[in-house]
Amino acid sequence: YAVAPGMRAADATAGAASGAGVGVSGADVRFAVGSATDAALFASLAGTLHYVTCFTTLHWLKDVQHAQELALINFARALRPGGQLFLVHFLGLDDRFLKLEAEVARRFGAPGDVNFATTYTPTFYQDLDAEAKLAEFRGLFRATCLSEEEGRVAEDRFPVDLAEFSRFLCGASKFLNRIPEDRQAAFLGSWREAMLQQGMVFREENHYEFKTTALLSVLRKHGPQPPAHFYE
Repeated sequence: YAVAPGMRAADATAGAASGAGVGVSGADVRFAVGSATDAALFASLAGTLHYVTCFTTLHWLKDVQHAQELALINFARALRPGGQLFLVHFLGLDDRFLKLEAEVARRFGAPGDVNFATTYTPTFYQDLDAEAKLAEFRGLFRATCLSEEEGRVAEDRFPVDLAEFSRFLCGASKFLNRIPEDRQAAFLGSWREAMLQQGMVFREENHYEFKTTALLSVLRKHGPQPPAHFYE
């Protein structure tokens, strides 16, 4: 860990928050249990933080409506004027593997009357259309007095642990429940192998990686805090 005097850290799970303190004894570092969407937590920090970092976290936030936007508002609220937000956020996933699933499913006995062409949608996460989300975020930056000092969209990789990959595919699949139960494991294996062969996913030592698009931004808080009713 790189720590600094007065550092504050939060995690949504108690185990992670308590474990994060290992090895930083003697430093003024405080760990709290709380989500990036916890408005009360960030209200208690309003205007106090010099820096906030959020590294590939926003895409996991699904617990409340508009969770990603709420997190950005919370970060901005906690920053003091002149403070900086360092943000890396996955905007979208290369989801051609979903179209490939339809081709594999046909070989595994999915009903012949399925219209495979219309079951594929070109965006894996419907709320993560890269250009639309980028424009939305930049509008939100302006509303919360955040100016973008540096920003770019770059290709990145989205990792999935080997042990979690089958569950990931089960959650993403549109055809698994149409495959005979005794062939589902083989279906998932064939889908995975086809993805690897066609370069849609990459195998590393202990995980798989998908291509993704990421927003990398350095933002600075300027001016006074927005009026209190803005956050309500």
